[in-house]
Amino acid sequence: MADIFGSGFEEAKFAATEAMKNLIQSCVDEELIKQGIDRIMNDSDLNTSNSAPSIIGRISATIGSLLDNRYRREWDMAFKVLSVLFDKLGNDNLFLPFFFLPHPVV
Repeated sequence: MADIFGSGFEEAKFAATEAMKNLIQSCVDEELIKQGIDRIMNDSDLNTSNSAPSIIGRISATIGSLLDNRYRREWDMAFKVLSVLFDKLGNDNLFLPFFFLPHPVV
């Protein structure tokens, strides 16, 4: 999404936003959320974890990258996607900041 947001093509930005929202609504389920939370709870030091990020962690990291200052003109779209993720997490939304923490790529 970052590449699309940086492209300057407004139609592509809106399409990517809608696609990401639909992906979250359709594919993120309780099991994916549970796996992400379990990963957080099992990693004693998130910054030096040797495990790959969970799927929900990768989705969150993608959304988090869109909140960078260079995409400030697209923040309205990024916040729409973040809002869908926040709603999808429900009561587990308190873990959202932990999903944004960097994980090494394995």
